[in-house]
Amino acid sequence: MIVQKYGGTSVGTAARIRRVSRRIARAVHDSQGETAAVPWYERAVKEDQENPMPHYYLGYAFKERGAKARAVQEFKAYLARRPDAEDQGDILREIEDLGGTP
Repeated sequence: MIVQKYGGTSVGTAARIRRVSRRIARAVHDSQGETAAVPWYERAVKEDQENPMPHYYLGYAFKERGAKARAVQEFKAYLARRPDAEDQGDILREIEDLGGTP
């Protein structure tokens, strides 16, 4: 766990760091595109393995790159973490269009 210290007092927590990683990923995504954000989304996955959203964005980023198998893997990881997703039908169609099986 990474904790920043300022004057001997802990001012950071692992949860705060996870939120920051997700925010950085989204900011890079918005300013530079999905491809530039991939390393940040991958970091967010490592830091918060239960969060579905980095997998969602990685799925589309890998689809854009033509990495179909990896896109399918990420879309499935998204659905595994969010089985009641409102966009479940859309994601299942993405998986099928990429040659995967839901």
